[in-house]
Amino acid sequence: MGKICSFLVIFPFLLLIVPYLSAGDIPAAKFRMNGEPVVAAPDGTIFCEGEEFKVVKPGWEAKKWGENYYAATFANTFISRKAFIGAPENCDETVATIDIDVKDPARYLVLVRYEAAYRFETQFRVRIEQGGKIVFDRLYGARSNEKIWAFGYKL
Repeated sequence: MGKICSFLVIFPFLLLIVPYLSAGDIPAAKFRMNGEPVVAAPDGTIFCEGEEFKVVKPGWEAKKWGENYYAATFANTFISRKAFIGAPENCDETVATIDIDVKDPARYLVLVRYEAAYRFETQFRVRIEQGGKIVFDRLYGARSNEKIWAFGYKL
């Protein structure tokens, strides 16, 4: 039996300002509405889709493709399944979580795909909790963070 980890994201400064939509309007957001944990793909990779996260501190909302800044569908796409999770530009701390069933005790690299306008920051925090203990806590979206680009390019 694998261990269930809680995946917490705290995102006080998102630069997306979009109209209100409920999670019920976005098919991808309905995928884990009953709280089913994310399981690893056959190769061991664990994919957590933002629009599947459960909002526990209001602010985060599942959104439809086209309401984001970079609504492209080839090469530079920042979202999958034409859905994403977003929060107001300025708000109190907002938290969304998802459970992950980790069957293979290994070391994992946490990568996050997000949008940010050139020369701006879209800061957010990813926390991973396992057995009541925070095992990962990192700030993402800062201009000083290392970036990993598609096609192997780094900045």
